[in-house]
Amino acid sequence: MKDANVLFMGGLLMAVAVESWNLHERIALRVLLFLGTSKSMLLFGFMSVTGFLSMWISNTASSAMMLPIAQAVLEVRDQDAGESSTDDSDEAGESSYQNARANARTKKMLDEDKYFKKGMMLAVAYSASIGGIATLTGTGPNLVLAGQVKTLYPGSPGISFAKWMLVGLPTALLLILAAWLWLSFLFDQHGNPLRRMFYSMRRRLTKKTNYDLDDRHSLDGRRRGDNDAVRVMIQQRYQALGPLSFAECVVLVDFILLVLAWFFRQPGFIPGWGEAFRTTESDSSYVSDSTAAIVFSVVLFFLPSQWPLSQAQRRSTQPIKRILDWESVHKKLPWSVIIILGGGFCLAEASKESMLSCWFGLKLSNLNELDVHLVLLLII
Repeated sequence: MKDANVLFMGGLLMAVAVESWNLHERIALRVLLFLGTSKSMLLFGFMSVTGFLSMWISNTASSAMMLPIAQAVLEVRDQDAGESSTDDSDEAGESSYQNARANARTKKMLDEDKYFKKGMMLAVAYSASIGGIATLTGTGPNLVLAGQVKTLYPGSPGISFAKWMLVGLPTALLLILAAWLWLSFLFDQHGNPLRRMFYSMRRRLTKKTNYDLDDRHSLDGRRRGDNDAVRVMIQQRYQALGPLSFAECVVLVDFILLVLAWFFRQPGFIPGWGEAFRTTESDSSYVSDSTAAIVFSVVLFFLPSQWPLSQAQRRSTQPIKRILDWESVHKKLPWSVIIILGGGFCLAEASKESMLSCWFGLKLSNLNELDVHLVLLLII
């Protein structure tokens, strides 16, 4: 089995542990409470959490973890929109003019909320793809590249986790920021600073100052109500999780140790712990990033999910449940992704042995006459 396959499998096992003990939900809800619940901040909160999760687990798994939370937030916004429409109708009273204006404002708010749903779904999808760029284990193609570098250049040091992160993390952060600004510009008509600046410049150019103050104030009040409803829902879900459990602490500490082991195996600016396992005959090492992934993932099969010395556990006759067990791994681990990744390596090796890759290279040799930047554009 290729080293990249083992590394990817270790990351997936860690993802199963995070999902099994709802650590991802606790992190997401805490970040959303910290950032706020306006439309722009909801987009940024979901994008930052999804991007962070996608750095360590697959894009599909991170999206699947965050979509239920996003769906719950959107349902609360829909319920609050219905309550606001009822309140507006009651306040309108017998006046047909006021009733018509209230209905128009309600329809506008409902249309905005329906439009915002698309932005939320796109935010989760985009941030999951962008977050996979940041780390070597973020997505399968990164591992394919690292595996091919070792195959095609056996004497090279390869691409370590730290080297990839030094390039991928700044790129992912910039792309997350750019995607958030663009999505909030499209789907948050009142809270995004870019949209406010754009409409302010347009009003100055067209000298249009008489816009509807009533609609503006009603929409601002609507957003305040929305924020309160969403914040209450998030607080309730966060409180329902209870205090941080022993199992969540174990998974969190194990995850942090795994990331530190990945980064400091071969950091580049200081000698890493991988130097202690370097062979004397060659410049290679016995350990790689996959070694740390498997060690810290397999350890979870032996660690208990409850504090063994607690009084409740002493009185209990039931065996202590482990952080990971084969039943949960067999059910939640995406085996098909591992098989696809291994199948890709098999095809690459077959193309190399059958000289098919050399034949393709000869057919594409005419591209040498083109500019390097144009070749890169064609490859992308």
